[in-house]
Amino acid sequence: MTDAEKILQALERLETGQQALQATVAQQGKELANLQTDIKGLGNRMGILEQGQKRLKEGQKTLELKVEAFHSEQKRANVEIISTLHEIVEVNATDTEKVIAHLPLHKKFPCLSMCWERA
Repeated sequence: MTDAEKILQALERLETGQQALQATVAQQGKELANLQTDIKGLGNRMGILEQGQKRLKEGQKTLELKVEAFHSEQKRANVEIISTLHEIVEVNATDTEKVIAHLPLHKKFPCLSMCWERA
């Protein structure tokens, strides 16, 4: 094999290697383009997630305000109920005292007579 033939073989191998390298670079370019598209898609999804998170926080704040309002209303209603029940107890006590005052004391029931006398 002459020097010229050796050089031609080396050039052919270099050319083959160069073609393989170009194919690899071209494939990597396509993959890079796909990655860039994926990154843009992820960026869009991130924006959607951030908007969703913001809505959830707003909803949570609204819920907290509703719970606070409900709690305040419950406190007010409880006070009103307790006040009404207290008035009922006072009215019943007054009515019971009036009834007891008008009951004749029975000698058949000395226990009751003693209870009425104490009242």
